[in-house]
Amino acid sequence: MATNVIETRVFDCTRDDGAVVKIRVRLATRRELEAADLEQSRIFNQALLSGLPPRMRMVRKLREQGLWTREDEESLNDLRSKVQQANARLTRLDGEIEALGNVGSSTDATAERAAKLNAEKAEAVTARQDALQALNRLRSEIDSMLGHTADAKADDAHRNFLLACVAEYVTVSGDKTNATGRVWASVDGLLAEQDTGLLQRTVYEYMTFNAGMASEWETNQAASAGEATAAKPAGESAATAA
Repeated sequence: MATNVIETRVFDCTRDDGAVVKIRVRLATRRELEAADLEQSRIFNQALLSGLPPRMRMVRKLREQGLWTREDEESLNDLRSKVQQANARLTRLDGEIEALGNVGSSTDATAERAAKLNAEKAEAVTARQDALQALNRLRSEIDSMLGHTADAKADDAHRNFLLACVAEYVTVSGDKTNATGRVWASVDGLLAEQDTGLLQRTVYEYMTFNAGMASEWETNQAASAGEATAAKPAGESAATAA
């Protein structure tokens, strides 16, 4: 059965000065993952030596104080399970849709089956997005409580290391995409980045790409622009035009 793994995502990014650059994020290589794991271990040990507690010790304190309950843990595990189930369902549906397309038949029964599978896939995509959004909200709550732990610092280092590796400037010619260089030569370059447009868009695309989520950046930006326009006083646009 096909897994349909997407290895890259290409997008246009508007810098703070208005210039538009084409960037891609890709899957990390085995060596990059190994190097990121080493960096994660290094930062974890460094954080412990500087006095930050490990995550499990902090969790134990939160449980003792009633700030993290068994119900919270069950909700977290349930949402993780829902995301995994949705991913498995989408993999199965993609395989069935691909197999149906390879049949090459245009009968009414085939068309009906294709429509049913596509409708089921749309439902599965929505279910996964809903579960991911709920999971991310809960994770944000957890992160706010566990942000000052050795594990959190190490996880941040792991993510930043990989982001610096896999974010690349590209040129596109027809069906070919060619990398022209890394957006950040090192983690230090990423952490020192001052261009918020570049940084926010690239981080967003990387995080959603890694989570297997479709990018909704353009949709969200359009919605934000619409809300800002609607919030203006009624006479503002006319006054501006005058």
